[in-house]
Amino acid sequence: MAPPTSAERTSEDSSSPTQPFLEQRIPFREEFLRPPRSSLSWLIHILAFCVSLTLGLVALTMKPSALQCTHQLSPYSPLIEEGLIKYESKNFDNEFDKPSNYRGQPSNLTEASWKALWETPAIGVPREKLDVLNKSGPTSLNWFHAPPSPDHGARDELAALVEVFHQLHCINTLRLEVHKDSYHDHFGEWPDGSGPGNEAIKKTHIDHCIELLRITLMCTSDVTPLLFIDDPHAFQGRTPDFNTMHTCRNFWEIREWVEKMGLPPLS
Repeated sequence: MAPPTSAERTSEDSSSPTQPFLEQRIPFREEFLRPPRSSLSWLIHILAFCVSLTLGLVALTMKPSALQCTHQLSPYSPLIEEGLIKYESKNFDNEFDKPSNYRGQPSNLTEASWKALWETPAIGVPREKLDVLNKSGPTSLNWFHAPPSPDHGARDELAALVEVFHQLHCINTLRLEVHKDSYHDHFGEWPDGSGPGNEAIKKTHIDHCIELLRITLMCTSDVTPLLFIDDPHAFQGRTPDFNTMHTCRNFWEIREWVEKMGLPPLS
């Protein structure tokens, strides 16, 4: 047999001993290019963190604003449209027997303080807002119109009280009923509607106010926890802490706006 040529020897040399070696190296190269298991785990954690962060940022941007919360809690009001409503978190200053300008026997100070709370003018409400107040429809009543004034011109407005001042008026009515004799002793006259001959009207007024406050309190349903303080000298060995934390609206700014934008006296 003739010996193999140099070309045949070269072909054999390149195909026989080298080929198995190359076949053995290919898996090592694939293993090198494949990401390690630990790197893949880190990648999954990073992706999960990014998704959580994105969802958190979206949730923050979707958090309702104070104005949106106000619209949820109240129907239409000119004060809301003006962007006047603000909120402040604070503790009530309400110790059980703490003196106040609004407590105790009637005096010049107590009466002036109460009048400064609730005596406010009516405001104008555009007639087209009857729908958002749930007062429109075929059975709509003959609403009382706001009197003309330079500030309100010829707009088709209706006269309206702001509810909080009506509620305060009712509390003041109950207060005066409790202290009517002291009021008479101090001022020499009876509180409005409390004198002799007005018993039927007075009782109806008081019942109305009690009912209004009941409805209002049930509507707002304050769920703030009222804690107790251990006190061996107190009734049942404990004293309620009436200085509870609340988020309050800016009452005095509301009152100032109503006073400024109020209508002329209603005839």
